[in-house]
Amino acid sequence: MPLKRLDVSPLHRQFRNLDEVFAAFDLPPSGPQAEAVRLAYNTSYHNFGPYIAGVITHLVPDLWGDILRRPGRTKILRGGRDSLPLAAVMDGLCPGLSEHCIDAAISRPVSAAVWVDALRTGRVPATGRQPLIDPSYLKQTPPAGASKNFHRYLSNLGIPVDESNGQLVILDWSCGYGTTQEILASLYPNLEVLGRYFTVDPPEGQTAKDRSGYVVRPETKVLLNDGIPWYPRFTFTSKAVWAPQMLLSGPYRSAKTIDAAGPDAVLGGPHFDRINYVKIGEYADVKTWRASKVAMLLALFHYAQAVAQGREPVEELKVIRTGRDPLTRQVRAWMLPEPDYAIDPAFGQLLGAFVTDPRDERDVKELHDLLTEAGIDLASAMPLWDWMARQHSTGQGSDVARRVKEMGINHVLSILDHQAYRPDGSSWAASRRSPSRRGQVPEFPTRGATGDGVNDGPQVRRPATVIGQVSSGR
Repeated sequence: MPLKRLDVSPLHRQFRNLDEVFAAFDLPPSGPQAEAVRLAYNTSYHNFGPYIAGVITHLVPDLWGDILRRPGRTKILRGGRDSLPLAAVMDGLCPGLSEHCIDAAISRPVSAAVWVDALRTGRVPATGRQPLIDPSYLKQTPPAGASKNFHRYLSNLGIPVDESNGQLVILDWSCGYGTTQEILASLYPNLEVLGRYFTVDPPEGQTAKDRSGYVVRPETKVLLNDGIPWYPRFTFTSKAVWAPQMLLSGPYRSAKTIDAAGPDAVLGGPHFDRINYVKIGEYADVKTWRASKVAMLLALFHYAQAVAQGREPVEELKVIRTGRDPLTRQVRAWMLPEPDYAIDPAFGQLLGAFVTDPRDERDVKELHDLLTEAGIDLASAMPLWDWMARQHSTGQGSDVARRVKEMGINHVLSILDHQAYRPDGSSWAASRRSPSRRGQVPEFPTRGATGDGVNDGPQVRRPATVIGQVSSGR
């Protein structure tokens, strides 16, 4: 059963249970792939369910207020991948709101492309306001007819862009510039565009009078050196927001442009260029990855239904706003080098497999590019990924890719293959054919450890240190 487009049917309504998810992605109902999907489902249910349901419970009355203020003229726009978890919980908690909601596949790049095309073709209304958007988006060259296609797309979805006195309420996880809201308000001045978000964090010096934040409102933040806000309540205004966004965004890639058929959202796969391969595990299989992304949204829908039936609790909003709720504390524990809160191993495994770790993002990307340019399969370089993960876990991984490049990637892999041995005496050469996550790797010196650090090369010690399964959590 092929997946329907996001703007045709929400993902959580396309399946009733995991058996249907397995069938849709041609996965066996048992075995490691099925277990990986079930882990994703259960982790989403227990970790994200109470948090999102706690916020949506307080958000729903305000949405009803918006609808009653302009009955028959108000639509709620759940516009993209980041709103998918909110839509799943909302539909489970309050099915009656669904008839007022519109699900779309509108992303920031699409909105920005539409605005640039509107400026180029003179489709910007004279009464429209100047939108506040990230300047980098203005440098792109949009496809011809982007603004015209966008108008047609919105009209076909039922958004009242051609009516006066209409109201559109955007529902999303976070709002920085509020690109989509800003551009819609600028292109359609007769349409009142409001925003209801979990977090509102506009650029410094900017106000956000037409948007509400239920977890974070605009305030001054104090950042740690590693970019995580000192105060827990501001956690999801940083790169920590990648946790919900990359886990709960569904199997589609973010749309980049729009044509006559609508936004070009397509099915995606694992982020091999952003996440250490050794952490991805079973989710390296694209079918397992996609099925798990759907399963996590289905879990939220089921959790919200259980809340509506009185079978599950919700997290109190006042606790969420302090950042002392279990979800925020676990995300912080995963990202901080010295956490003060123990993370659930299953949650840590899922975060490691799906979410970019800001601490090793650059290094992973550089090593991925080195392997790709050399024509080396990512899985066959498992000892190298394993070594990188160990270096990062000890705080020494900020220049792994550079050191590999200096020594020559084939030279490094040759040493890993033939001079690093498993406990059973076999070499890593076999792992180039049958990748494994367990084994031994040689110790590479830090730059300047011996001599001048330029021509030292790797220092192989026998027997090589045995390292075990690299933990994907923090």
